[in-house]
Amino acid sequence: MEVQADTRYAEMRHADKGGRLGYRMAKSSLNQLTVSLATEQRLAGQKLAFIALHPGRVRTRLSGFNGAIDVEESANGMVKVIEDLKLEQSGDFVRYDGEKMAW
Repeated sequence: MEVQADTRYAEMRHADKGGRLGYRMAKSSLNQLTVSLATEQRLAGQKLAFIALHPGRVRTRLSGFNGAIDVEESANGMVKVIEDLKLEQSGDFVRYDGEKMAW
């Protein structure tokens, strides 16, 4: 299993908000890598899962302490997502609470 830390800034539907171009490009590349690795492993018959995991908008310095959730809720949620991960989820973009997100 491999988990990539991701963000909503990489979603195409949020591209109209502007800003953070380099960050968006890096995360979009990471998303392509996640999906491509999941596909390659599946085609090779390997049982390895790759997901992009969004921690949520966490109250940290990065969010200006204006996040919707605290660090503990995010971390506990991500651990649960990882523990409950199924091979069928490989290539998915998943939120800290287990919700599947759109690419």
